[in-house]
Amino acid sequence: MATKLTGFVAYPSSLKEVQQSLSMLPEESAQRRSDLTIETWENNDVAGYCLIDPILEKINAADFLIADITRLNFNVLYEVGYAIGRSKRVLLLKNKAITSQSHLERELGLLETLGYKSYENCSDVTSFLSSIQSIRPLRIPEKKKNHSVPFFVVWPHERTEAEIRLLSRIKKQLRLPFQQFDPAEDSHLSVSEALECMSNADGIILPLISSNRRDALVHNLRCSFIAGLADGMGKETLLLQSGGEPVPLDYKDAVAFYSDLGDIDRHLSEFAPRVWERSLQVAQAEFPELKTPIQELNLGQSAAENEHDQLANYYIQTEQYQAVLRGEVQIVSGRKGSGKTALFYQVRNKIRANKKNVVLDLNPEGFQMRKLKSVVLERLEVGTREHTITAFWEYLIFLEICYKLLEKDKKVHLHNHILRPKYIELQQVYRNDSFIAEGDFAERLLLLIQAIEDKFGRTKGGTDVGQFLTREQITAFLYQHDLEELRKRTTEYLTEKQELWILFDNIDKGWSAQGVDNSDLLNIRCLIEALRKLSRDFRRANITCRSVVFIRNDVFEVVVNSTPDRGKWSLACLDWTDPALLKEMLRRRFIYSRGLKLEGAPDFETLWASLACTHFDDGTETSNYVLARSLMRPRQLLDFLHHCKGHAVNLGHSRIEEEDFREGERTYSTELLTGISLEIQDLMPSITGALFAFMEASADIGPPELATRLDRLSSDATEKRKLLDFLFWFGFLGFMRNDLTECFIYSVGYDMKKFMALLDNVEESNRMYLINPAFYKGLEINAVK
Repeated sequence: MATKLTGFVAYPSSLKEVQQSLSMLPEESAQRRSDLTIETWENNDVAGYCLIDPILEKINAADFLIADITRLNFNVLYEVGYAIGRSKRVLLLKNKAITSQSHLERELGLLETLGYKSYENCSDVTSFLSSIQSIRPLRIPEKKKNHSVPFFVVWPHERTEAEIRLLSRIKKQLRLPFQQFDPAEDSHLSVSEALECMSNADGIILPLISSNRRDALVHNLRCSFIAGLADGMGKETLLLQSGGEPVPLDYKDAVAFYSDLGDIDRHLSEFAPRVWERSLQVAQAEFPELKTPIQELNLGQSAAENEHDQLANYYIQTEQYQAVLRGEVQIVSGRKGSGKTALFYQVRNKIRANKKNVVLDLNPEGFQMRKLKSVVLERLEVGTREHTITAFWEYLIFLEICYKLLEKDKKVHLHNHILRPKYIELQQVYRNDSFIAEGDFAERLLLLIQAIEDKFGRTKGGTDVGQFLTREQITAFLYQHDLEELRKRTTEYLTEKQELWILFDNIDKGWSAQGVDNSDLLNIRCLIEALRKLSRDFRRANITCRSVVFIRNDVFEVVVNSTPDRGKWSLACLDWTDPALLKEMLRRRFIYSRGLKLEGAPDFETLWASLACTHFDDGTETSNYVLARSLMRPRQLLDFLHHCKGHAVNLGHSRIEEEDFREGERTYSTELLTGISLEIQDLMPSITGALFAFMEASADIGPPELATRLDRLSSDATEKRKLLDFLFWFGFLGFMRNDLTECFIYSVGYDMKKFMALLDNVEESNRMYLINPAFYKGLEINAVK
C-alpha cells in the first residue's frame, strides 16, 4: 500500500504471554512493513488525565485497532466498541498458548460475527498485519427517519428491585418510547443488531450489576462493549452502578453511582434532558440518502417490545387476534418467539384507542413472581392456598383498576361534572391503601410482597423457615381497609366507561415446562380464577369486563393437565405451522419498508426477488431455504434475515446474495445453538452445552449414535430421557416417519403427545433421527446429499 497506515494495539496487562508478544509489535512490524506504524496502549502517558482519554485519542488517530481478546476484558471490549463506533477497522487476536474462553464467548455472543486471528508469538501477528489489504470498517446503519426511539436499554438476565425501578421510571417518568435488549427473550445481542438499535436511539442506558449476581460477568462485559460503541457513535450514555463496587478502570469517571433506589430517579432526570437536546440536534441535521435497496430495507425488530410503535403498520390480524378482540378468548398460548407479546400490544392499542375503554396491561417480572412464590405461595397452609392466592390476585387487580381509573382521568374529571364527584370518592378510598405507589404494576406488586415478607418474615425472630402463613393472617393483612367500599366505588365509576380489559403477560417469564411445580400451577390457576370472578361480578353490575392471560404453551399444557375444570377456559394458540403465513408476515414488512400501500402491493415472490437472489447456484430456492431454518417462529425468521441483510450491507451489495445468506446463516445458527443450549441448561442445570454434544454429527443419526451423543452429557437414564424430550420439544431433533416424511414438533402443531405417538409407530431398529437444518452451520454438520 502506498498510503501510510497507523494501527493501535489494545490488550490486557494481566496476561504476561500476551503482553510480551504484543509489546514487541511496533518494532517488528516496522522492520517488515515500512508503510505501517503500530503503537501500543502502554506507550501512553496518562498522568494527570482520565485514564481512557489518551487511549481514545490514539484510536481516533489510528486507521485501525488491533485488540487481543484471549481473555475477555472490560477495558479492551470498551475500546473495541469505541473503535467500531468511530468507523475504524477492528482486528481481533487470540493467543493459542492460553486456555480458550469459548463458553464465555458463546454466552456473550457479541464477537462471533467479527472473526479473529490466532497467534503464538509476535512474528505470527506481524505476518498477519503484513497481509492486510483492506481497512474497510463495519458499516454503521443510517438513522431511519420516522423510526427514532430516544432510548436503548440493555438489561441483565434477571431484574431485581433496581432494574424494576429503572424500567418503571423510564415508562412512567420519561414516558418516551425505548428499545431494549432482554437476554431472557433473546440470548444474544450481535454487533449488527446493536448497531441497528443504537443508530436509531439518542440515549443509551446501561445498568451495571454487582459481581455476586449470576450473570454479572456476561452482562457487564456486554455493557462495556455497548458503552464504547455508544461513545464512539457520539451517543449520550448513562452507566449506572450500585454502591461502590469497582467498575472497569477505563470508564470509572463516567459511571453514575447509586446507593439508594431514589438515586436512580435523580440520575435519570439529569440524563433525559441531555438526550432530548441531542435528539433535537439530530432532527435538524440532514441525513444522506441511502444508496442501495437493501440498505433501505427495514425489517423491524424481532422482539415486539422494541417495535410496538411500528408494529400496527404490518401486523397480520389473524383469527386469534380477532377472537381476542371479540372477547372469546381467556388465554393466549404460544412458545417463545411466536408473537404473544406482539398480540398483547396490538390488542391493547386497538382497545384503548377508544377513550371510553379502560385497559390494564400488566407485566410482572420473573424476579417478582419468584419472590411471590418463596415469600407467600410456599409458606401457605396447604388446605387454604387456593382461596388465599385468589384473594391476593383479586385484591391486587382491584387496586390496579383504581390506579388506572385515577391516572386516566386525572385531567378529564376536572372538566366533567358527572365524573368529578365519583373521581374524588374513588381517590379517597384508594389513598387509604398503604401499598399504592406512583410507579408501575411491577413496582406495586413488589411493594406488596416485600410488605408481607417484612411483617411475617420477622415473626419468631425471622428464624423459623418452616413457619406457615394462615389464611386469616394473609386475608387480614390484605384487607387492612374496607375492600367492599373500594369495590363499590370502583364499580360506580366504571358505569361511566364502556369496557374494562385486563391483559396479563409475563406471569410465566423465566419458568420451564418441567420446572413448574405445584405452587406455580396454583398461582396461574388462582390468577385466572380471580379474573373470572372479577368479570362475573362486574357483569352483574352491567359492566363489560374481559380478561386475557398470555402464557407459554408448554407451561399451559402442564396447567391444563392439573386442572379439573379446564374445559371452562377458552384458548387461542399462536404457534405457527403454515409457511405461507410467515411469508405474508415478511411481505407486509417489505411493503411498509418501501412506503407502499398494502392494497395492490406486489406479491411475496416479486418483493423477495427485488431484495434477494431467488436461487443458490445449486438451484435451491432461497426463501424456502430460510423458512426451513426458522423453527417456524417469526422471531427466528427475522433474526436470520437481519444477519443476512447486515452482511450484504457491509459488503456494499444491492441485494442479499448467496454469500450473504451463507454467512448470515453461520451467525444465526451459532446464536440459536448457544441460546437453546442455555435454555436447556436453565431447565437442567447439570447439563451444560447440550447441543454441542452433536458437533460434526450426521444430519440424520440412528439410535446408536444418538445414545452415544447423549452419553457424553449424562450417565443417568432418567436424565437422558428428559433431555431427549427437550431436544424434541425445542425442535432440535425430529425423525423420519414410515412414509419417509420429516417430522419435527411444529409439523404436528406442537402437540408432544402426537409427536411421541408417531415416533412410537416407527420401529426402533428403523428409526432415523433428524437434526434441524437451523443448526447445521453452528454444529458444522454436512447436509444429506
